[in-house]
Amino acid sequence: MRKRSVGINVRVSVTEKKKVTMLARKCGLSLSEYLRQRALGYEPGGHPPKEAFDVLGKLDEIAEIRKEDKIAEGAIKRIKRTRESNRIDQENRNQHTNNKTRSRDSFRQR
Repeated sequence: MRKRSVGINVRVSVTEKKKVTMLARKCGLSLSEYLRQRALGYEPGGHPPKEAFDVLGKLDEIAEIRKEDKIAEGAIKRIKRTRESNRIDQENRNQHTNNKTRSRDSFRQR
């Protein structure tokens, strides 16, 4: 059974009704619910305009792009570290090979 069983009739002008109906719609409420909340001291909040949701969507896209950028930056850093490590390894191998050659050459000269 419904809790609300008693009605309250209020007379308003056509302009007042249009204004109150518009305010109720902005809040996403029925006219009855809007008037009930206002009468009981609540101040219903309005729905943000469509543009606000468009902006939030764009912000989500930007956040996703920044996330992808950070992933790419991390990959680039790993590639650079790997290249540097490979370069150092190659230098060490070259130096080791040169040391062996010198050692062999000095042994042959004796």
